[in-house]
Amino acid sequence: VFSDAAIEGEFLNTITGNAVSAGPNGLIRNMHITGSGYANTITNSSIDGNAYYQSISGTSVGGISYPGSPNQALGTMPISDSSIEDMETNAQNGGVINSPCPYIINSNTIIGPVKINCNLVIQDSAIVTLSGNVWVVGNLLIGSSTPIEKSATVKISQSIGSKSIAIIADNPSDRGNSGTVSIRQSAVFEGSGSAGSYVVVISQNNKTGSDEAIEVKNSARGDLFVYASHGKLSIKNDVFINGAVGYEIEVKNSAHVDAGADPINIPSTGGSDGEFSLDSWLEI
Repeated sequence: VFSDAAIEGEFLNTITGNAVSAGPNGLIRNMHITGSGYANTITNSSIDGNAYYQSISGTSVGGISYPGSPNQALGTMPISDSSIEDMETNAQNGGVINSPCPYIINSNTIIGPVKINCNLVIQDSAIVTLSGNVWVVGNLLIGSSTPIEKSATVKISQSIGSKSIAIIADNPSDRGNSGTVSIRQSAVFEGSGSAGSYVVVISQNNKTGSDEAIEVKNSARGDLFVYASHGKLSIKNDVFINGAVGYEIEVKNSAHVDAGADPINIPSTGGSDGEFSLDSWLEI
């Protein structure tokens, strides 16, 4: 886990691997870290590996303690706003949908690249196949509001190969209230079938605190990477997904994020078609 702010838990919540809370205000508190911990201040925690800090209290360290360690450098978000704007342009070049609004998909559909000028709802047992980026100028809802057994599926066309496709919720004129994402009710996500292919859901909303830019809950699962670089990302209730990046992240109630062999796989724009190829970075 890497954070430009505090990493805090309750009752020694566990991070399997290393934890980095960067900058002069870096703080690790009430956490069990199975790897090494890096923060300006570490308190009331248990670290199985090494500890790198300026101040420490109430903490057990299984490895070597390094007092006086320099603060870790603050990070930058892996997908820039300009890259997201390029994806939106790519989606718009594929066509624009202005009605009906909200745009509701409740049957099997192939979509993208396309810009949708209102809210998008994918519900019931619909299987939505992505053939290009989708820009939603409004809110995005994936999953039924009624019986869980009706699981919406979002997948990438096999023709895309080992690339990923983005669904972007972004209303540039109202990023405080619009452009939110809700994924729920056992929604299923599938890549193209080739290694390194993911559905990448992006929100440009800037809600934080008690409000969420992206909420993933209720057994949503699959080849899904969620990204909210300006707002809060909430993952809860038996969720199994492949990656998450957020300005603020809340994980609770048996949620599970599996980034595979590397700490996280970061999608980057690739090719003139605006799809993604997947690069990776390693924790140092």
